[in-house]
Amino acid sequence: NTFEGHSEKIRVVQFSPDGNYILSGSGNILGVDCSIRIWEIATSMIKKKITWQEEPISSMILSPYGKYIICGLTYFIPKENCRIFIYDYNTEILVHILEGHKGSVDAIALSPNGKFMISASLDNTIKLWELHSWKLVETLQGHEDAVRSVAFSPDGNYIFSGSWDKTVKIWNFRDLI
Repeated sequence: NTFEGHSEKIRVVQFSPDGNYILSGSGNILGVDCSIRIWEIATSMIKKKITWQEEPISSMILSPYGKYIICGLTYFIPKENCRIFIYDYNTEILVHILEGHKGSVDAIALSPNGKFMISASLDNTIKLWELHSWKLVETLQGHEDAVRSVAFSPDGNYIFSGSWDKTVKIWNFRDLI
């Protein structure tokens, strides 16, 4: 199957938790087609479309059970509060905005228990968020260049981060909460 409908570059794709849908995110520097499309795999049809008038998407993940779509944005000019948007998957309503990074949010990962999220940014940091309250728990610093990838260990005890500084760092998650 081929899914067509975006007018700009697709930057990220993600499966729905039930495996019946694919989510795709796109956009350009001028704010054109900054959107998420939710496609039904069986029919290749767009079922939902979420749009905004800001920067293009750079990362996306679905919360446990598919309640929220969480997406980080690409910022071509660093600014004080780069955003992570949280949309309700069913209603497509923007329910929360997380701010704090000073550069594009290029990677997002959820803890195995679904209670925490980490975000990685071009500002050389990783941020740990508590999902129930949407509060920032900790900012992890130590990389000397953009952090482009993050992951939790399967047991949830460690956070891994990969950076353009050519290092992978391991952080003890239990020491942070």
